[in-house]
Amino acid sequence: MNPEDFINGALAVVVETPHGRVRRRLYLSLKAAENAARRARDAGHSATVLLVELNTVGEVAPAFKLEVA
Repeated sequence: MNPEDFINGALAVVVETPHGRVRRRLYLSLKAAENAARRARDAGHSATVLLVELNTVGEVAPAFKLEVA
């Protein structure tokens, strides 16, 4: 399994609220991103769907090892 294969083609939805707050969310399908943007617009916010490129720069090691009994 190559984890990078699961993030190729990611989409970001950028939402600006009427109060100037900006929210950013990542989605892995166009349908999910478009639905999120539609919901934001229905709530009166400005929303944009962007195709983004994510680049792997490293892998974070777990801070502790979880042991299952």
